[in-house]
Amino acid sequence: MPLDAFNRLLRNQGTLERIDYMRLFGLVALGYLWARMTSSALAHKDEADNNFYTNKLKTAQFFVRRLLPQGQSLLSTIQSGADCMMDFDEDEF
Repeated sequence: MPLDAFNRLLRNQGTLERIDYMRLFGLVALGYLWARMTSSALAHKDEADNNFYTNKLKTAQFFVRRLLPQGQSLLSTIQSGADCMMDFDEDEF
């Protein structure tokens, strides 16, 4: 989804999507940082402190396999809208 479409979506929807959008943005930002750390770890993997870089790579692999896939469900949640939350009347709470 292009950035313009995200901006339109956020202007037209309420706070619920904004929370999920912020979580998605956080995952993307962390993914970018892990990509940079992985690149650095691979470049220094053959140095003396090999355990440090090996552990960085293992942690990056955990992030990519276990946490980053949450972005797909967050995107689906953002796109589905919050209309179902607004279907309740005040006395139904």
